[in-house]
Amino acid sequence: MKPFQVKIPSNTRSTLFAGLLSLTFGAQADDPMDLTHRNLFALCAPMNFIVEPVKEHLSRKIGLADEVIENEIETRLRAAHLYNANASQYLSVNLNLSDSGDFFGPSLSLNRYVNDMGFGIGGFVTVWNTGTVGMHDGNSKHILNTVTLQLDKFITNYLRVNEMECSHK
Repeated sequence: MKPFQVKIPSNTRSTLFAGLLSLTFGAQADDPMDLTHRNLFALCAPMNFIVEPVKEHLSRKIGLADEVIENEIETRLRAAHLYNANASQYLSVNLNLSDSGDFFGPSLSLNRYVNDMGFGIGGFVTVWNTGTVGMHDGNSKHILNTVTLQLDKFITNYLRVNEMECSHK
């Protein structure tokens, strides 16, 4: 028995190849199938937030209290009309301060409640995250500015992805 073959004319092959290339490499940032778009799309749902506590000795050393970070985040989320203490999604903020040296790695992650993660069990899953690494030289303002810059980028992307839904609120 001969293997099954499909003969495609050469001009059709090049058109088919061009179509596959455009599907593979032609994705735009506003494409609904873009990973960031899919993960941030939430019908403009509000969110709560959690700031992972900074180790007390490091907090004293650099002069940056968790409350300062929390106030900044809540203020920015409220200004964007995205804050709700009872929301089913939350933004997690972690500074990742080094015990030795002046290194830090602030990160943000958006976590959503999913009714069924498998086997009928619900829970939170991380749907988006970002992070960076730098040195702070004991400058608490530099750390706070880095976190707020990440937060501002997140809010901008979240509002952009949910623009239609957010404009109706």
